[in-house]
Amino acid sequence: MQYWICNTTPENWLLCLSDLSYGVPETDSLRKKVYGLDQISQVKIGDGVFIYSSKTSGGLMGYFTVNSEMYEDRNRIWVDKLYPYRIKLAEKNVLSSPIPFAEIKGRIHNKKTGVLISDGASLLGKSMIPIFPADAEYLLTLVDKNQLSI
Repeated sequence: MQYWICNTTPENWLLCLSDLSYGVPETDSLRKKVYGLDQISQVKIGDGVFIYSSKTSGGLMGYFTVNSEMYEDRNRIWVDKLYPYRIKLAEKNVLSSPIPFAEIKGRIHNKKTGVLISDGASLLGKSMIPIFPADAEYLLTLVDKNQLSI
């Protein structure tokens, strides 16, 4: 089982929640390459996904399990652009209020690089970031304390 932090905007978070899906663009904003596709294509059914809203009012929004292999869908459901590479989500664990970045910074690592996620720039421009199971356990304790029943 692998764990991921998936970035989105507050507006797109609501659409992820209503559609129970998450998608990545064809290219990521800062790199102009297929970083998101590289990551989402590695996701397996049963993996854990933490949705993170990257705007100032955001934070860690919820935890889900992956319910599908990656698939391509060109129907536009998100407000800002097309996210054609998608996964379906299950088991909603929506937080009663977002967990601010300050509570997770310096506590989790990018599994791909081993680098500690210590500032917002660590997440900026990245659709998905793999994290270590021990780091996911820490985030799950935060989720359990702030979970909203749905």
